[in-house]
Amino acid sequence: MKRTVPRIVLVLAGFLPLPLGYLMNHWFMTIWWYSVPLESILILIGLAVLAAWIIIGWFSAKFFRSKLEPLLLLNAAAALSIALLIVQFHIVPGFILEGLVWVSRTFISAQFFFLPIISLVNAFRMIHSTLIFGCAFVLLVLASYLGVWQGKRRG
Repeated sequence: MKRTVPRIVLVLAGFLPLPLGYLMNHWFMTIWWYSVPLESILILIGLAVLAAWIIIGWFSAKFFRSKLEPLLLLNAAAALSIALLIVQFHIVPGFILEGLVWVSRTFISAQFFFLPIISLVNAFRMIHSTLIFGCAFVLLVLASYLGVWQGKRRG
């Protein structure tokens, strides 16, 4: 039981961007409907999520012997979201209307998961729109690796 609790907590912590994505969508549809939010606010939200990923990775390093296990557990939700997006965009194009509108709540959740990080990825403006979700996933994995690496290094 003692070794199971950190695993469960880490998997649940991996879902933190999902409620934030739903909250940001609510803001876009209500508060920011008639005005465009400052891009700097969106970038700060993305940076805050990456900073949280680094901190969670850092704290989780002391509960596991290897670096791989906390990385896999923390990013399991992100990997599931990427898998759902691949299904949505490439395997089941019948669910997509006009390329970006979808029918299923599951696919909505997969896109909202990466919404806080997408604004950070969009700041580069050189990334093709189909690669945005993949770049957001890579940023999450790199941030968690940096946290786990620092946590292992510091002891």
